[in-house]
Amino acid sequence: SSQQTADSVRGPREGLAIKRHVFNTTRLIFECLSHQYFLDRREPDRELISVTTAIKEGLEGVTGSEYWTEESRLRGDAVHKAILYHADGDLEASTLHPIVAPYFDGYLRFLADERPEILHVEQRIYDEAYRYGGTLDLLVILHGLHEATRTTLTQAGDVRLVLDLIDVKSGLLPWWVGLQVAAYRRLAQVVYPTALIRSWALHLKRNGTHELVPLAEMARDHRQAEQDFLSVLRTAQLKRAHARNTTWRRKS
Repeated sequence: SSQQTADSVRGPREGLAIKRHVFNTTRLIFECLSHQYFLDRREPDRELISVTTAIKEGLEGVTGSEYWTEESRLRGDAVHKAILYHADGDLEASTLHPIVAPYFDGYLRFLADERPEILHVEQRIYDEAYRYGGTLDLLVILHGLHEATRTTLTQAGDVRLVLDLIDVKSGLLPWWVGLQVAAYRRLAQVVYPTALIRSWALHLKRNGTHELVPLAEMARDHRQAEQDFLSVLRTAQLKRAHARNTTWRRKS
């Protein structure tokens, strides 16, 4: 994927001019009902495995999928849609289902505590070379409790912008969320090559509270998480490629 500069605004952190970039997804096709990603056309050989499907299939047996229910899936979808509509200014809060409303209250508390400047929300992304697609929840700049306190300088002496990539969870917080965010982060880093991107999980709870959980503290942690995801991805792809080839040849 490629990038284009869309617009820039003057951000509160040290007066930096924050340039929003475009994730080029003109070739990406997303089927909402089946949650499938395709490149250029809807054909089996053009399908891109989704990030969560790659983790589910590559780590089959250890993802905790036995705790995933249809109710939790529908609730999660509704929470994510509420966040998107809110970001677009189109949400009528009174229409939220009573089951969804407490989780959205947790999101509103996150907004109050962290005062994020939202650059991207529910952003489709893909990697043609590794053949996977996904949707990152939030790419923001935090200006509240977890605002970056240190600035990073490039070799040229320029200030390096700190961005925050956040995955929203409204159920149990799975151990593999770091792999999921790493898959998104490596593509966000292509679009924002000079930025330092921090990784977080925003855990929204049914009592209306939230917890912002850091997923990687050091650069080496990011690299390890990305390598781990790519290993899981390749495992899932191999399992798919050989799923029909279940016979063994007898030794002659």
